[in-house]
Amino acid sequence: MKTFFFFIHALAQSNAIQFRADEPLPLEQQTSPDYTTYVLILIGIIFVGYFIVTKRRMFEFIFRAATGKFNVTSNNPLSIDKQRSILLGAVYSSQQHARLDTLKLHIESNRRNIILKEWWGIQNTDDALETLDRLRDVGHRYFFPPVVEAMKQAGDQAKKDILLAHFKTSEEMERAILFLNNLQEALETMKKEGTITDMEDLARIGVAGWDVARLSVITRACYDAGYIDEETAWSYLQAADQLAHATLGSWKALGDSYVVGRYFWGGVDEASSLIHLYAKELSEKPQSPWKRIAFKTV
Repeated sequence: MKTFFFFIHALAQSNAIQFRADEPLPLEQQTSPDYTTYVLILIGIIFVGYFIVTKRRMFEFIFRAATGKFNVTSNNPLSIDKQRSILLGAVYSSQQHARLDTLKLHIESNRRNIILKEWWGIQNTDDALETLDRLRDVGHRYFFPPVVEAMKQAGDQAKKDILLAHFKTSEEMERAILFLNNLQEALETMKKEGTITDMEDLARIGVAGWDVARLSVITRACYDAGYIDEETAWSYLQAADQLAHATLGSWKALGDSYVVGRYFWGGVDEASSLIHLYAKELSEKPQSPWKRIAFKTV
């Protein structure tokens, strides 16, 4: 950014013509002012605005980290069990700037429609039920164990043989290879961030937290959009809760598993690093709703 403004300043200076104090300006200089400096300043303003917009989520995270605030409901009327099932999706909810602990997401309808229609291909009740069933019953945990096993192999052919033994269709093989590449790319990043320590740790953490969180949030989005009724929504949220407690032991384990799932799905990018920070914040900050409600009932 500093380099950019230095460049603007240098250009502006190069366009300025220096005259002695007693030398009159040429007539054409008096009647035709040079607007180059103003144009360059305008370009700079546009650039800064674009930078702020594109980095909006990072700025919002920094602001929230500084204030210690979470998007939760005061005096929430829902039972602790219902709040817990919704909080399973807290990292994903944070990504979308949604309320963390209510059945409704409390986001703009156009934002919700982008999530459902453009990202998930959900446009009606049938789409909603098919997607939620897939998240509940299959998810990315279907791919994860064979991909991790393939990742442990030394050669490319050995990796491929492991995948071929588990995935029979070309579509599944393509996805498995993509996930393998993503995971290999992200391994050192996850170690540096402290999400995992080694390959055994990676296999232990798994991606169930990724599936659980997405099942929780997409259920809420489908309810928000009117594709499923409240009873159906709570049944899927209960399924998410059962899956979480069958595979994970704490909120931190859920957060780590969600982060692993995000790397597994999308590889290393700016968003994945921010998601790690969301999970860390929810796991560690005293004001976090994860600190207020126990992961498991006593």
